[in-house]
Amino acid sequence: MVGDRGALRFRSAACVALSLASVIACGSDPPAPARAHAVRSTEPPTTVSTRVTASTLTPDSAGFRSRALRRATLSVTSPERAGGAVRLEPAIGGAQLDLVAEGAAPVAGELTSGAVVYRDAFPDTDIVHAAHGSRFEELRVLHSPKASAEARYRVKASGAVRLIRGSVEVLDASGRPVLRTLPAFAVDAGGKTRAVEVRLDTSASEPVLITKLDTQGLSYPIVVDP
Repeated sequence: MVGDRGALRFRSAACVALSLASVIACGSDPPAPARAHAVRSTEPPTTVSTRVTASTLTPDSAGFRSRALRRATLSVTSPERAGGAVRLEPAIGGAQLDLVAEGAAPVAGELTSGAVVYRDAFPDTDIVHAAHGSRFEELRVLHSPKASAEARYRVKASGAVRLIRGSVEVLDASGRPVLRTLPAFAVDAGGKTRAVEVRLDTSASEPVLITKLDTQGLSYPIVVDP
């Protein structure tokens, strides 16, 4: 479906991209660093460009599931609608992690080139899910200053959760990390990259992962790789 902001593609971008929840399975071959970048172009303003390996999400009874690949080390299930739980399960360690984007409108996901797009899940904000091998990534595309620069995720894990140097880790029974988030960053329409602040609130019964971007001086749209 094409909205009034145009089609979403995975080639070039005129958005601010925010990568908020890039998660890898520990103990696997380390993936090449992810990149979510935005450049000025003649493409529609919702066009998102990522250099993550082609996503492998496909329709499933639970929503969208990553295809099993040889040497894949992470199973991903994305919800049918925004606001549902994303389930991440590494192939070893018996761990499980559910992430729920707080406050998301229950818009249906659209499959685009193996990635799932939840359009306008938040005001002037699209959510994009991609998965491949040992990696899951969520991008938030902020289209204007009306889009919130903060994201909150409820975290439910099979083991202890901790925050170390900006990365959230899920531990197995022996205290070893089996899932880890990568550093969050954002890229604006001019290609400027900025780090995203990450906090973990453990005061409630379930931890809450909070990411916040300082948008001052950035040009919209912005893509955030949280």
